Amino acid sequence: MNNKHGFFRSRLIDYVTGKRAYIRGVVLQNRGVVSGHALNSSGVSVRHSISPNETGAVTPWAYIRPTYKHFENDLGKSIGGSYSVRIEISPNSLVQDWTVNIPADIDWVSADALSGSGPGEITITVEENFSFFNRDAVIKIGGFNHRIEQDRRTAD
Repeated sequence: MNNKHGFFRSRLIDYVTGKRAYIRGVVLQNRGVVSGHALNSSGVSVRHSISPNETGAVTPWAYIRPTYKHFENDLGKSIGGSYSVRIEISPNSLVQDWTVNIPADIDWVSADALSGSGPGEITITVEENFSFFNRDAVIKIGGFNHRIEQDRRTAD
């Protein structure tokens, strides 16, 4: 960031898609409000503003971890398996309830819980891939994208 002129540059890596983006923008301050405009390397334009926190309250937050899972081919087979996804929600968040949404056409992925409240953990199960095609899915967990990729079968 160039403090004298308010310009910033940054590099962002999206770990879900594996893509990199370079962001540049400007930050302006006027009457206690910080706002500005940013543009990434793909041409996506974003306006932003930050208000002062005069109460000292912690901003509510939520996330899932991991956001991506890959199943590799092992000796010609793609056997699938189960793994856990952790849902974290701050205690001061107004929304504590979450759901798991698996698209109807993704019949090879299942979850042990389809809804819950507050922080938690769900188990995702991916069935063996008997086809000779790679497959991938994006499911929603608490409104967040979770991507699953599975390599194809290469042997009989």
